[in-house]
This record gives sequence, C-alpha cells and structure tokens, in this order.
Amino acid sequence: MSVTIRWLVSSGMPECGFIAGESGKENVITGINIMDNPDTVRWLQKGELVLSTGYLLTSPELYSSLINRLYERGCSGFGIKLNRYIDKLPDEMITQANALGFPIFSIPFSKTMENIINIVYHEIFLSETSQVQKLSQAYRDVTTAATKPHGMKAMLKHISEYVGCPVFLTNECFYVLDYYIPDDSDIKFPFSAEKTAAEVFPEKEIKRIMEEQEERNVPVKSVHTDGRDFELFSVSVRDKIIGYLVCVEEKKAFTTREFDFIDGINSAVSVAIISNSFSADIEQNVWDRLLSGNVSNVHEAEALCIRSGFDFERKRICAAFEIPNYAMMTTAKKHSFERTFRGECDLVMSENSVKYHFIVYNSTLILFIMSDRDEDNQNTAAQKVYLLIEGLTEGLKKIRVSCLVGYSRSMRGAETISESYFQAVNALNVGKRLHSGSNIFSYQQDYVTHLLYKGYSTEELKSIYNEFIYPLKKYDESVNGELCKTITEYIKSKQNISTAAKNLFIHRNTMMYRLSQIEDILGLKLSSPDTIFRISMGLYIDRAID
Repeated sequence: MSVTIRWLVSSGMPECGFIAGESGKENVITGINIMDNPDTVRWLQKGELVLSTGYLLTSPELYSSLINRLYERGCSGFGIKLNRYIDKLPDEMITQANALGFPIFSIPFSKTMENIINIVYHEIFLSETSQVQKLSQAYRDVTTAATKPHGMKAMLKHISEYVGCPVFLTNECFYVLDYYIPDDSDIKFPFSAEKTAAEVFPEKEIKRIMEEQEERNVPVKSVHTDGRDFELFSVSVRDKIIGYLVCVEEKKAFTTREFDFIDGINSAVSVAIISNSFSADIEQNVWDRLLSGNVSNVHEAEALCIRSGFDFERKRICAAFEIPNYAMMTTAKKHSFERTFRGECDLVMSENSVKYHFIVYNSTLILFIMSDRDEDNQNTAAQKVYLLIEGLTEGLKKIRVSCLVGYSRSMRGAETISESYFQAVNALNVGKRLHSGSNIFSYQQDYVTHLLYKGYSTEELKSIYNEFIYPLKKYDESVNGELCKTITEYIKSKQNISTAAKNLFIHRNTMMYRLSQIEDILGLKLSSPDTIFRISMGLYIDRAID
C-alpha cells in the first residue's frame, strides 16, 4: 500500500493538521525534501513531500507563486512549521492550494523535521517491502498455475488481482483462449452485442494491430476502442509471438511496477498457452477414439472418459448439430462460432440445471446432455432433451443461426459413447429425408427405420420394397389409383376396415374392394400377420429409401 498525505496526517503523525488543499490528500509520497531556499524548487522530484520552517515565506515575492511551482513539479504536498518564523499561512497560498487540490498541512512545533523524515521513510520502507513480497508471491502464484493442467483460468485470476483489472489471453490471431473478470468489474464479456463472443476487438482493429506489431515488433501496445483503454502485451517464444495478454484499464492507468510484472511473467504465460494447445490436442484425440469406437475394451474407454472428465456412469443423450457452412469457416471463425454456441448452451442448460459435455467432431457440434434423473425412461428422457434442444435452437435463431439436430436414445456407460454418437448422426441424416420442414430429429421417433437400416443391406431393403410396395405404386401410377394410400391407412387403423374407410372418406365396400385388389396384385392374404408385417416394413423403406 502506498504512503499518502492522508496516512501521514491521520496516522503517521496525527498532531499534523490540514491547512488547505485537502482534496489532494491521496497524493503518494515517494520521498522528502526540506526547503528554506526558493532555489530548491528546481531540484524537486515528482512525488516528493516538501517541508519548510516558513523562513522563505516572509517575503510576498517568494510565496506568491510557490504553490503553483510546487504543483507543476509534481510534488505530493507541503508541510510547514508555524509559530516559528510565521504564525499564519498567507491567504493567497491557501486560495491557490484549494484551487489546485494541493495539500498543505501544519507541522507541530514540538516535532523536528527529522521526526517526520524518519516516520515517512520507515513507512515507505515497509510499503516497498510489502510490495516486493506481494510481487514475489504473485510471480509464484502465476508460475504455479501456468504449469498445472487446465490452470489458465487460475493464472489469469492471479494476474488480474495484481494489476487490478480484467484480463484476457488470446492466441496470435486474437482468438480468446480464456479470460478473468473480477466480480466488481462494470464490464461483461463480450463487450458489445455486435461482436462474436471470441473477439475482444473488431476485425478491422485486429488487422491494424497485427500490421503495426509486424512493423515495429513492440512488446506492449496501448489501444483505445469500443470506448475502453486496453494494454496489449505480446507473449513470445524465441521471438515468435504466440499470443497476447490483454488488460482492460477500467479505473486507473498502469504503473511502472505493473508493466514490469507482466513483462516478467512472459515465460509463465507462454507455458500456459502452449500447455493449453497441447491439452486441446490430447482432448481431441481422446474424443476421436471414443466417438469412432476405436478402443480395445471397456476399461480403456473408461480410462479415456476419466482423463477427459466425462461422467460415463450417468445416463445421457447425444445430440449432433449440423451448422450450415461450418465446415467452410476459417479456424478463427470456427472458434468464434463455437464460443457463441457454448454461450447459448450455458444459458439454456443452466436455466434447467442440466450438465452437458461439448465436443467438435468431423465438423459436427456434439452435445452429451446428462440426465438429471437416472430413473427416466426413454420417452421421458427424449421429451426433456427435445425441449432443451428446442430452446437452444430458438436462441441460435435470434443470432441468425439455423441448424439441424439429431439426438440418440438415452444410454449410460463408456462403451456406449460411440453408439450414441452414431445414433445422433443417423437420426440427423434419416430425419432430414423423412421429416422435411422439421429441424429436430429423434432416433427414437424413427426407431423402426433405423433398425431396418441396421439389420439389412441396401440391396435387401430394396428387395423388400420391390416385392411389397413397388407393384402397388406401379398400379397406382397406371390407373391413377390409391392402393398405397389405402394399405397405409388400413395398417395405421390396426386392420379395422370401417375405421380405415371413414378416415379415407370412402364407403366400406370400396375399402373392401381395394383390399381385394391389393391381395390379387401381391398374391398374398392380408389376413396373415406375416403379410401385414412385411408390407409395413416396405412402407418404412419407402419413406427412407433414396
């Protein structure tokens, strides 16, 4: 903590009293000088406290401009011993001090200048020692956090606490890797709605900063944009910039000590950036193996889940999101969109107290949505997830992002991760063909179709279709008939002739005639459960087949 005029007058030597300029009581004292000769002014340094016996104030020519001169030199204050050479400070000096906010205080007659000098320098020594200890501890905290797995957030918290402002860490392209904003800050992230969540600066500003950085290669750069002041510190390894530490100056300008501190932690911050990149590669490799099913046994799958922090023992549903043009985006744009997407996920999931795990795989955004109740059956779990996905897609629409989503059945266990992923992707692919106009597709909803695809080859499916459905379609096309529509409604009505006829708005006799035609064309009896089953399969294939 700095030594100020306020501390000296209120605590260091409470016998002192303010005479004028009390609004400047927070001025910091960096040293002391005694002045009883006006020529001393030219040698005074910024932050020095000036003490005087008042001898030089006996002449109006000397004191008329003294306060202005001391203020211009950047002195912290003026202490005067009254009742020795003068009993009262001239009114002109008091007026000047109040106007400038330059503190003047009286020194007790019983105290010597040496008393004040000893008190102030002792406190400055304690303050400097405290600052050195604080700096040393900050270095240790930052270095320790930087070398720990997933320690970037903790590292930024320590940096923020030392410099007293929000901090962001970006890669060399200004994509935000992580950030820390103190609770008492008046800013939020992102700074404005016009920007994507991964940007601290507008794209045009980023381009200008990078061009200037390349030309001048300066380690620190001050930027004013979006109504805020930023300090950019480049993070380098062997003269190659790998990222930037961005500090937001909210309440004060940076001190020399704070600049030196950030310069001194370059190595620790670079370790955090490299470690983050390495951890991201490992994380991606883990999920590549889990989602592809490229694991040798369940124990290996469980070990990979534990390494990634994934709760494989909990029931969950996998959702696959298809985002238009995502695969064509640049890496920076992808990172930007992913952060926006996660922001929407955080909002929707937190409102419903639901945990989730996010991965990007094969240009598809994957969510594993954890069940809040393990006893939920398939239908209940699917309904809850549908509402969550619906809320998420609606949120994305507000920022003009449309998407298609397929989601799996509810599963648990490390060994089923790959299966749930493929169910979600298949639900997406099949749903797009079966449900034109919809954007959310459930594997459970088209379960029979998926079973057909899973249990039969394409040739076998086409064979079933050709045997039980194609003849009816061919007949309908030749005579403009409705046999396919009739058999579909007949099966849907559980083979109830009267109900089917009513739903088709035809007479019961017409319904019976059409069913007789179907039997003749297929050479089968509709009274046989086996026939109904095979025709039903054919109808499912008809909906899904290319």
